[in-house]
Amino acid sequence: MYKLNITIIFILTLSGCFGGGAEVPQDNFYRLADVASAQKIDSPFNVVAVASFKSDALHQERAILYSEAAQPLNIQRYHYHHWTQVPNQLIQEHLIDYLREAGFATRIVRYGEVVKIDAKVSGFIKRFERVLDAGAVKVRVELELHIETLADKREYFQSTYSIEQKTSDSSMHASVVALSAALENIYQQFLSDIARKGMLKTG
Repeated sequence: MYKLNITIIFILTLSGCFGGGAEVPQDNFYRLADVASAQKIDSPFNVVAVASFKSDALHQERAILYSEAAQPLNIQRYHYHHWTQVPNQLIQEHLIDYLREAGFATRIVRYGEVVKIDAKVSGFIKRFERVLDAGAVKVRVELELHIETLADKREYFQSTYSIEQKTSDSSMHASVVALSAALENIYQQFLSDIARKGMLKTG
């Protein structure tokens, strides 16, 4: 009888865990929006390579990060909202798409491909997160971007770009759209800066 009671309790426990209880949250995965537009470039480059971005450990995981405006030093991550790739690769691929759209070079490749390159673009992710602020939602992106030319006359440029902007609503989808737009804004600033350095011309 004792063993029978234990069996009944075990079955009831399982039924409570898997049926009739709270619905288990589903994982959600997000990709960045397609590049909307890019300022056309009159570039001297034939082949440019874009390296995977470097970052701290948190940006080497797929979980989407967030902070609260009242406690900006406390970075947290969502359990059920993830990027399709780690941000290091996600932003690398997005920047490649942008540079191709801009006509930044005859060919834009991933750094490490066996091909002779004229320049290398790389970067470091400092911020890439949602910001919760008293019911409102913003996004914050901060990237350090570099370009190094590999011709006889070697040139190097580096700058840090930071953008914070509001989302259209509080949904995660709106945040992803805002993050995508913020990245494009940063790329635009980067190309304008290296054009002013005389490394290329804007069309």
